[in-house]
Amino acid sequence: MRIWLTVALLSVALAISYIDRTNVAFALASRDFVHYFSLSDAQRGALNSAFFWTYGFLQIPAGALVDKYGPKWPIAGSLVVWCIAGAACGLADSFLVLMACRLGL
Repeated sequence: MRIWLTVALLSVALAISYIDRTNVAFALASRDFVHYFSLSDAQRGALNSAFFWTYGFLQIPAGALVDKYGPKWPIAGSLVVWCIAGAACGLADSFLVLMACRLGL
């Protein structure tokens, strides 16, 4: 039973992660969003790709952490950082803050 709970929680985390990755693409298509943050086309592109910069950059260090400590603690720590960064995105009021939040995700 415990294994299925773990699988279910990881599946929910995966689904939410997918939504997190794609929601900015929808927001960047909104004129209101672009106007609120006064975004140029270059800034829109940077925001759209920021998530993948840190995602790609941290693959090897994350793998090393999982090898050293096992999956439990690195995943738990990552989820805490992810939740904080996700909540901070909702509080962002400038391009730089939004970019930092997207990098944190």
